[in-house]
Amino acid sequence: MRQPAFAHLTGPAMWRRCDFDRTRIAPAPARVMLAPKATLPAKAADPAPWLAARGGAAVVPCPPDLCAEAAVLLADPARGLLALEGGATGTWRALPLPRARVRRPTPGPFDFQPTTPPADPAAPVDIARDAAGRVWLLDRAPPRLRVLSPDLTLLDTQTPPGASAPDQVVCSDWCAAVTDGDRLLVQPFGGVWGVASLPAPAIALAADPEFDLLVVLLPGPKLAIVTPDGLTVHALPAITAPVFLLVIGPNTIMVGEPRGAPGSPTETRFVSYGLSPADGPTMISSFGVRGVDGRAVWRQGDQVFASTADGARALYAREAPVETEGCVETYALDSEIFACPWHRVFIDACIPPGATVTLETKTADSLPPFPVRRPPRPPADVSTPATPVNIEDPWPPLGSLTADEAGWTPLGELDVRGAQADIPDPPERITRPSEEPYAQVRSDAVAPWPQVTLEGLIKAPPGRYLWLRVRLTGAERCSPAVLAVRASYPRPSLLEVLPAYWRADPVAAEATDRALALFEGWITEIDARISVLRQLADPRLAPPEALAWLASYAAITFDQRLDEAVRRQLLSEACWLYERRGTVPGLTRLISILSGAPAIIVEGFRMRRQSAAFVGQLSPILGSGLQLGDADAGGASEDPADAELEADYAALMLRRAMIRAAGGQPCPPDDPPYPLETDPLARFVRRFAHRFTVVLSRARTPVLEAVIQDAIEANKPAHTLHALCWMDAGFRVGGSLVGLSRLGETPCFEPALLGTAVLGADNTLGRAEPETRFRTGDRLNQERTGKP
Repeated sequence: MRQPAFAHLTGPAMWRRCDFDRTRIAPAPARVMLAPKATLPAKAADPAPWLAARGGAAVVPCPPDLCAEAAVLLADPARGLLALEGGATGTWRALPLPRARVRRPTPGPFDFQPTTPPADPAAPVDIARDAAGRVWLLDRAPPRLRVLSPDLTLLDTQTPPGASAPDQVVCSDWCAAVTDGDRLLVQPFGGVWGVASLPAPAIALAADPEFDLLVVLLPGPKLAIVTPDGLTVHALPAITAPVFLLVIGPNTIMVGEPRGAPGSPTETRFVSYGLSPADGPTMISSFGVRGVDGRAVWRQGDQVFASTADGARALYAREAPVETEGCVETYALDSEIFACPWHRVFIDACIPPGATVTLETKTADSLPPFPVRRPPRPPADVSTPATPVNIEDPWPPLGSLTADEAGWTPLGELDVRGAQADIPDPPERITRPSEEPYAQVRSDAVAPWPQVTLEGLIKAPPGRYLWLRVRLTGAERCSPAVLAVRASYPRPSLLEVLPAYWRADPVAAEATDRALALFEGWITEIDARISVLRQLADPRLAPPEALAWLASYAAITFDQRLDEAVRRQLLSEACWLYERRGTVPGLTRLISILSGAPAIIVEGFRMRRQSAAFVGQLSPILGSGLQLGDADAGGASEDPADAELEADYAALMLRRAMIRAAGGQPCPPDDPPYPLETDPLARFVRRFAHRFTVVLSRARTPVLEAVIQDAIEANKPAHTLHALCWMDAGFRVGGSLVGLSRLGETPCFEPALLGTAVLGADNTLGRAEPETRFRTGDRLNQERTGKP
């Protein structure tokens, strides 16, 4: 029986082409959920007291030579400059306002003492820190900016041009900016001040010295994104009356909506948004905090804090109330078959208690005409409005001409099955997607809402195109999540495998087909599983849990320290590695697979010095290639094993000599021969024989070193010795050997070709020049070098 095909709908790119009604796309992984309620709070806060109390905060990192935490400085318009002591649970301490360091001259005999001391600087209304660590203080009366060093020493004073009532100052990684009503004053670092007009007076301004993002909060609520080329304005979804604005990432912001009065225990709601050029601000998650006094909100590390009267409090995660109903309508799924009988539909979803997912379908053999096509509505958390349908848009259109169009066929109650039960080889463990930081640590924990697959039989009439309308129902605190949709086509029939007699009568054939359909579902799934059995023998396609079983056929036992990619590669090349086990190519490839980087094996005999000289020519040359005897003849051995053997032999001979000195006779009476080679040439050859070095282009780690050592011991010739050379081991500067490398695709130890001639180590290209060595104090002149 032939297997049906599938039309898939999954991932953010496909979901964005659908029509959303009170639903949104949640990230990581992309899934459709009910959208947060966009209603006004029960008690809308008056923004005037919040804006009057607002100041600013800056996190000044501690110098590298001091073991102290970063300091949080707060600019309070009423109390001046404050510092947070004792961390987030500490208290605010007043700091003296910065002054310039002025050297006062010594009073002379005719100098007059000033009658009044200089006036104290005004209390700052905002504070910011730039990427260089400097602190910027904004004064409103008179309008000026004071630039301070990290130790709060006054470095410079600036007056933004035309500033009458500056409100806020921020610093990004490319500029400093100040708001003044409906004007934005921007000074690129190293440049001059410029003025940009805003559509309305700014409510809040935000930037971060680590990122290039500069944003302005406007009434509406709207968000203006400022770049060196200009500004773009987007609407802010899922929020109504924001006051606070904070940059928490390169493309992430946080907006706060207060409730009640400053300092009240009423919870203040914060919403984080992701910024994209195409969709604008997209809601990510919600947070909350109580007791906020409205003076400042700042980011410190991975946390966001809000100032309180006693200190600071960290924001906590808080899911906003969501809509209780919503739906998403898909674009046309094309079977490319005229009058195609669509079969079944599968929905991968997470359904908490009290939530439901229902499905409606619609089919047709033609698409709606272009003039009457309805543009899809964006997700509720996306500010981009619905755009008219482009005639050149390659995506299929919606099936409905109006949002509430009738004529859809409901599927009724959907069957609940295991996660991805229709897939022949589903993942071993599928649970509800979670971004909990300890999810990987507690991998054995059971998710409260496990992922399931909903199955339904498509009852719509045959047609080439299929549209789906998924309706979600939940509560204010829980929402179902739809991750993927799969529709199978055309409908397989067991009647096709029966003799033609059973299809002769159309009426009887339809009744027979319906009766056989009771068994078609599980027979189709069994056939699908049989068709993918061959994948179990392919290391590239086999599921991770089948790799150990597949390796048993090749007599391979995996080290538990190897990751999945290395195991698949070892299985793919197992036969090739077995054929070359114990050889240089086989061992090189094995080490390269285990380390994940190219490896080079340098055999010791290839490092043996050439003992050749040019004698009898016009100018006899005795260069560095000449060696008379062994360099260590008669000396200590460089091999640790030989040194240990030589020490044992010396100890044995000493004991035998002591026995003879005492008048005894050692047994056996004859002395054992010297265990090492005495011939200098033999010692020279043996020092490089049966040894090799593995050069790894990886940094050394204890686990990787242990894995490679075990692999080399199990696969190298038993009589050989080896050593590992890691990339981070450094270079040898005191000798002539700087390093080993490979030039091009051919290893440098293989002979090169010049035309048809093979160039080996005994070939010389050109005439050798005498080596000239200089000592300290030698003069470099014509007499010394012998060259003009």
